[in-house]
Amino acid sequence: MIRRSLALLLLAALTGAAPALAAETRGDLQRALDRFDYGNYEDAARLVEKLLAEGRLVEEGDLIEAYRILGLSYYYLKRREKARSAFVRLLSLEPDYRLDPFFHPPKIVEFFDQVRAENESLLAPIRERKKRIEAERRLQEEARRRLLEEEARRAKAAEVEAEQAARRTVVERTVRRREYLLNWLPFGAGQFQNDEPVKGAVLAAAQAATGLASVVGFAVAGGLRECERRPVPKGSPGEPQQFTVVCGVAPQNLNLAQTMDRVKWIAGGMFWGLVVYGIVDAHLHYRPTAVLGEVRREEGLGPAPEPGPSAASPPAARLSIQPQVTGDGAGALLSLEF
Repeated sequence: MIRRSLALLLLAALTGAAPALAAETRGDLQRALDRFDYGNYEDAARLVEKLLAEGRLVEEGDLIEAYRILGLSYYYLKRREKARSAFVRLLSLEPDYRLDPFFHPPKIVEFFDQVRAENESLLAPIRERKKRIEAERRLQEEARRRLLEEEARRAKAAEVEAEQAARRTVVERTVRRREYLLNWLPFGAGQFQNDEPVKGAVLAAAQAATGLASVVGFAVAGGLRECERRPVPKGSPGEPQQFTVVCGVAPQNLNLAQTMDRVKWIAGGMFWGLVVYGIVDAHLHYRPTAVLGEVRREEGLGPAPEPGPSAASPPAARLSIQPQVTGDGAGALLSLEF
């Protein structure tokens, strides 16, 4: 138990000290670079050798920079073998590393390239291995990215599904009751009630035209008939005189009377045919109610929206018959309201 506690304490201490140690290591490496930049190659090499000996450099980028500083410092100190050794170690980490000729003298760049060329046969396997590792890393990153995207998609789909399951759409409809009796009336009354105004208007106009033509034909044909009172011959001298009424059309008006008579019957037949068609059509398209407006809302997502103007319920179609009494007689007034 005591050993386990000590191990845990040591692990906690190392974990807490790791960031501070990494910061200190980076600071020492930066000081070595500063010494190198100021031409103090001996101190720069000494600081880098110390960092490498203590094993404090663990990041590949830090190691590459350390070997670069070390190799350049030894080159300027005329210690070519140590410079070569430092460059070989650098190339073992990054076989394709090159010194920037903009920041390094040509002789040093040439020396570095010569070291790489001399060890090309040994660097090739390292280069291939790094390529494989890089390819595997990219594959792993791509697989991880797809995994995270798929998980995000599933989470989003589950969230949407749960949200939809919690909703319930409520539909409020405003309806108008239709009068069945209107289906039996002429002049497109049933069509107007069934929300077919164009058909109703056509039927009303056609029935009005044919009805008017029939009435005109009847009136003109009747007006051309003339009636004459003629005496009836007596059977005996003592009988009272009797008369008879003879009606007919004058010869000069006979053609017009016949034409008007045909107009009367043809127009009348068309009128009643249209009336029958309108009644049948109104029955076929009749529905007891008509939807005037509809409002949809989802429960739990806020108050229901205010109904629009279309949701207002107009008065239903109504047919009324009112008795009328005048000085000339009695009658009835038929009124139709839509």
